[in-house]
Formats: sequence, C-alpha cells, structure tokens
Amino acid sequence: MNEHAQTAGGFAVGRTTLGGVTILSPSASLTFENCAGLRSALEAASDGKTSKVVLDCQAVAFMDSAGLELLVEFHEKLRANRGEFRLTHLNDVCSDILTVSRLVHTLVVCEGINQALKDG
Repeated sequence: MNEHAQTAGGFAVGRTTLGGVTILSPSASLTFENCAGLRSALEAASDGKTSKVVLDCQAVAFMDSAGLELLVEFHEKLRANRGEFRLTHLNDVCSDILTVSRLVHTLVVCEGINQALKDG
C-alpha cells in the first residue's frame, strides 16, 4: 500500500506498509515548519495496529531542534507501547546532528530499509 499525504507548504510524507511495518518517507527537512505534517503522519502510523515504524530520511537534508524533539517524542511513545521506531538513509549532516546531540544513542539508526525491517 502506497500513499502520499501532501501537507502545507509542499511538505509531504509518503506511507508504505511492508509486512506490518509502516515506512514513512518525508519529502523535505525535518524542521519547525514541517513538524505538524510529520506529526500527523507519525500519529496515523501509530494508530495502535502498527508496532514498528521506519522513517526513511532519504529526502531529509537537515533536522532542527523541533524535528529532533518530535523524533524523540515519537520514539518514546512507541517504546512505551512495546513498539519500535527506526530511522534509515540518514545523510552525513543528519548523522552528524544525531551524533553531536547524542541522540544516536537513543534513536535506532539503520543504514537501509532491509536492516530497518529486520527484527531487533
């Protein structure tokens, strides 16, 4: 199942379901301006039926503090409900941001979709 939800300002989040895992693909950077659209997609993905969500960051060039806060919030929400939240396809800038903020130790980061889909 492939869906593509368009939100304000041209920001969109694609949604694919593969074997019970929801894969979300934001179309732009995770910034304050785009957090409302991403939040809606994350909440729809964690409707109680999905225990594993993968955020494919292939089109994400940058993450600001609002985007990071949303990722941590969602990670904690899923974890509290025995779910999993993983990030994949981070570019060097986003990887560095997670490293400097030490969130690389909190969030699960995978190199690709196949690794993210594996049981962990």
